[in-house]
Amino acid sequence: MLVGTLVYACKHEPEPVPVEEDNTIKLTPCDADSSYFYNDVVPILINNCAYSGCHSALSLSNYNDIINIGDVVPGDTAKSHIYQVITSSNLNIRMPRPPRAPLTDLEKGIIAKWILQGAKPNACNDCETDSFKFNAHILPIIVKNCQGCHGKTNPSGGIPLTNYFQIKIQADSGNLLGALKHEVGFSNMPPSGKLPDCQITVIERWINNGKAND
Repeated sequence: MLVGTLVYACKHEPEPVPVEEDNTIKLTPCDADSSYFYNDVVPILINNCAYSGCHSALSLSNYNDIINIGDVVPGDTAKSHIYQVITSSNLNIRMPRPPRAPLTDLEKGIIAKWILQGAKPNACNDCETDSFKFNAHILPIIVKNCQGCHGKTNPSGGIPLTNYFQIKIQADSGNLLGALKHEVGFSNMPPSGKLPDCQITVIERWINNGKAND
């Protein structure tokens, strides 16, 4: 029924059509000057904070949980608990908890920018299956999603994934793609859940096209 309009031609007023709320995340083109919750913040949190006795990967990827548990105040890092604990010099307060390493300055900056830009549940389209160069596309996926467990210090399973040669070894053996696809017989990577299909396709195309160090 139109607001402010009376319809006399019908004996009964029509029932209003219910409008379903659209909760689908809108993917926008990525802006290099912006920080995105699902593209940038979630991988940092899962990579560094999803371990036994701390936080679950499910909560770390849930926007409402991060806002509430992290006591995030959009636009204000000084009042946002999550930013205070990742930047604290007090080892009894700092997250991630020792002996895990603190977040890097780059990672802290990404979270700070996200908060200052409004702490939105945003995402951007940072994946194109036709683009699969190692340094521009493959390495950033590995850094964001895998180096928390497979970094330089005590890498999980004794498998570091910090440079081209280490990643290529796992690609040559089939372990990299098998783990990313969560195939039977491989350790699931990331253990918190599969990467988006587009990112897996990008890595698979890089592998199938010769695994160039480009």
